[in-house]
Amino acid sequence: MDKNEELEMGLLSEELLECLGEDFIKRSKKQNEQNEICNVLLRSYGLGIYDENGNIVGKVNLTSEDYPDYYAGSYLDESDDLVIMVTGSLDVAKKELEKVLSNYEYKISYVENSYKKLTLILEAIDEHFFKDSDEPYDNKGVYAYGILEKENRIFVDLADFDELAIKRFKETIDNSSLIEFREGIKAEELATVRPGGPVESPSGGSSIGYRVRRNGVDGFLMSAHAIGINQDASIGRTVVGRITARVLAGSVDAAFCRAGSNTTPSRTLHQERNITVSSTIQQTVITTMVLRAGRHGTSGGSITATGVRETSLSPPLSNLVRTTAIAYRGDSGGIFARLVGLEMRPLGILTRGVPGGSRSYYCTAANINSSLGTVLY
Repeated sequence: MDKNEELEMGLLSEELLECLGEDFIKRSKKQNEQNEICNVLLRSYGLGIYDENGNIVGKVNLTSEDYPDYYAGSYLDESDDLVIMVTGSLDVAKKELEKVLSNYEYKISYVENSYKKLTLILEAIDEHFFKDSDEPYDNKGVYAYGILEKENRIFVDLADFDELAIKRFKETIDNSSLIEFREGIKAEELATVRPGGPVESPSGGSSIGYRVRRNGVDGFLMSAHAIGINQDASIGRTVVGRITARVLAGSVDAAFCRAGSNTTPSRTLHQERNITVSSTIQQTVITTMVLRAGRHGTSGGSITATGVRETSLSPPLSNLVRTTAIAYRGDSGGIFARLVGLEMRPLGILTRGVPGGSRSYYCTAANINSSLGTVLY
């Protein structure tokens, strides 16, 4: 550990260090560097970049059409080194990667299935869940599904994990041999009606995400499922803002709360005054360690899947990130971030999870900004 890292750790509270562990802090720097290499590659496929004002230029989410045939996913290994998976001709893959990443070091792993192929399967399943309909929502016994990059497979979490449910899925939704069925755990929207806590509304209580601007107006993010449009948000008896924009559909569960005249949104983390939230947001790869903060404190975890479709509740949400960070009722809307020194780089906000369990989902900052028209500052 260098002197800067020792200084940074010395400024953190014992509570946060105990929650995350010294290993989390030590590994964050290298993980951040490796994630940026992956971002360089994904941007070459068309993933958007952020301008100096925090607006995204390009695509927020890539589709099957964007991925080249050789690319098969990426992850961080036990040494926190970036591993880029490839398929098809190994020589072609190496040449294509060299065109983009000639100035970087990374590892290559050869697998059978391309990311394009896996994404096409996801998009076929999406047709059964993400479509306009006047009928009541039916999750079809499916709690979540997405890509397991490291395993080079698709996962489907079932409400009833038995042969009958698997057979039903194969006959009515998708029969791909690349699907791995698992026992699902139903997620919840982690807001609570219990009074008190960081943020309250007529719909219940939740957590503050992070500060943003919308159309030049200062405010902050909350979870859309926890508060309605034009409702006031309060801390104790003090009204701190009003919801003026809200999206609960597609890839987003977020609401913009316009700050009240006597409210100043802060960058300082509620649980840790030495940590500030930056205006820099980035994408991440699986196994990256993340930090969650909300009404019930902080928790650390790692990313287990990206681009996840969470279908257990209505409305179904897509392009979520699943993590092992523990969350509780009332934590909805709280920030997910990567810790870089004493700075938190926002990844998104908590939308759903298993209360007290090591499975939580966040919608990404990129999708939130795109849907709500917000920017960090």
